[in-house]
Amino acid sequence: MVMDEIGRYLGNASGKMAGSHQKEIIDYIIKTFSNANSVLKGREYADNKKNPTIDINQPHFCCLGSTVEERLKAACTSSEIVDGFLNRWIVMGVRERVARREKVKFAEPPRELVERIQSLAAREYNHYTADPILREVRFTPEAWDYFIVYRREMDKKIEATPYPLNALYARTAEHVEKLALTISDSEDVLIADVKAAIEIVTYSNISIMHFAGLISDNEQEGQFVKVRELIKEVGTIRRNELTRKTQFIIGGEKRRNEILEALIGTGEVTFEKDEKGSVTFTSRM
Repeated sequence: MVMDEIGRYLGNASGKMAGSHQKEIIDYIIKTFSNANSVLKGREYADNKKNPTIDINQPHFCCLGSTVEERLKAACTSSEIVDGFLNRWIVMGVRERVARREKVKFAEPPRELVERIQSLAAREYNHYTADPILREVRFTPEAWDYFIVYRREMDKKIEATPYPLNALYARTAEHVEKLALTISDSEDVLIADVKAAIEIVTYSNISIMHFAGLISDNEQEGQFVKVRELIKEVGTIRRNELTRKTQFIIGGEKRRNEILEALIGTGEVTFEKDEKGSVTFTSRM
């Protein structure tokens, strides 16, 4: 499934006004991930002849979605961290828009790439039958040892990371294992395949951790996050400029000071006061 503006779609499925049939979409995304190597059981009806149960053997659900950060943030709450929905995705945060090229030079695609695509197109697929086509791919002993070392490191990180953020690392090793199998272009998964998978998942973890820090469950939390991220983005900011940029805060100066005191208390932000009394805030994140 290729879906533009997936944040809007997920927001409709997980929002307070979502119907039960919409909320089931999120549940089935989680179930298809967990049952990828088994059977996804369908709903059972009283009259099985009229409404037969549909079971999917080894479901292979792939979704490529794109959206803006704000829209996805609005669709998520802290429960998405805890219940294991967010950590089932590979997230690629993009900060900069690629510059538009006025002139485009067309060239013949590499012959090797064309041959690979033709080879894939020539394969027979039976997506709609009960028995999927399987291909056995094995890790070489060296690649498996490399993966095991990485998995142990992730286990240590899960233990060291405070709740609920430790849940975001819970499926890291599983992602690497699946990606390495996907990347492999032969019957063997090599160390190079595992390293490439680790790089992808590491970048995804950074994006997810950043995104998780933006999630808020109510308006007060949302204001706190916006002030923190504003200071983080510029690095250092004067108080008068910060006041001007945070007019959105409900509660005015009192609420702004409460947020700043909280950020200073956690060590996320420090402040300095010069001889003239001007105050400057600096992000330590």
